[in-house]
Amino acid sequence: MEPDVAANDFAAYASQNLSTRSTSTPPHSQLYQIKSEPESPAKPGPSTRRSTRVRRVTVKQELLGSGDKLPVAEVKREVVKKAKTKTKRGYAPPEQYAHLKFLPEFIREDLDILFCGINPAVRSAEIGHHYGHRSNHFWPCLVESGLTNGEVVTALEDHTITERFDFGMTDIVERPSAEAAELSKKELASGFPTLLRKVARYRPKILTLVGKVIWDAIEHGLKDMGVPVPKRTGKAACKVQYDIQPFKVVHPAQDGHEASETLFFVLPSSSARVVAFQMKDKTKLFALLKQRLQEIKEGTTDTSSMTIIPTPAMQDGTSRFFGLDAVAS
Repeated sequence: MEPDVAANDFAAYASQNLSTRSTSTPPHSQLYQIKSEPESPAKPGPSTRRSTRVRRVTVKQELLGSGDKLPVAEVKREVVKKAKTKTKRGYAPPEQYAHLKFLPEFIREDLDILFCGINPAVRSAEIGHHYGHRSNHFWPCLVESGLTNGEVVTALEDHTITERFDFGMTDIVERPSAEAAELSKKELASGFPTLLRKVARYRPKILTLVGKVIWDAIEHGLKDMGVPVPKRTGKAACKVQYDIQPFKVVHPAQDGHEASETLFFVLPSSSARVVAFQMKDKTKLFALLKQRLQEIKEGTTDTSSMTIIPTPAMQDGTSRFFGLDAVAS
């Protein structure tokens, strides 16, 4: 075969082969084209619904050395964040908050109401005022309930309540802490006799306990003194009636004072952490306290069936109890 004829035959063969490949095989970049969804898809049928259960996939394009793009599938996985659980506080020794000062108590004889808190919170100790945290419900409830007769009073004015409203302030435990849970049961128990001495000395009409834990400590103290306390069993074991309790302290006529009584009223803690009672619920209980005070002043409160609590008093350096002979009345 002559050389020029062979060259022509090879050129014709190559041209035909390349033409066949170009028509039967799409370009490399077209192999990975992704079909887009229509803008207004039709209502999915059963097969479509099943396909929606497949985990969603995002397609990324990675550059190759030739300049073409190759699809790489990446699965999106949902990250479930665990809810943060608040660590419960336990007992904290006094030295942990030794840098904080104790709060002054505001008290005088023959008050209408002596409010007794559990102990000062950290913020209250820092600013030197009772129920001082801005989230605490005490002062808003006091005003909204009508106990201040419409007068606005805040924590910064706590020292004025004895003169303005005939109210007083004290705590069963003096030392500050972040939460009541950081106090020991022994501290609460030892604060009970001191509280009774204040009641005997100052003779308030109502001792209002701002926190169920205070009444729990009083009940334990009464049992230790031999005072009969109704048993709370079953579901009622954790329940306290937020109202006047069936106990009283009797004050004899002496030193120019007429005979009188002190009754006990229990409120839930005014801390905003006590979510079982919202502020509106606490306000209603403060309003009930106002009602009970009015009934006492009008002489319509029947205390004849209440158990008398003996009150300790210091005489000649020894401790004794008034009213011990009347405990079972």
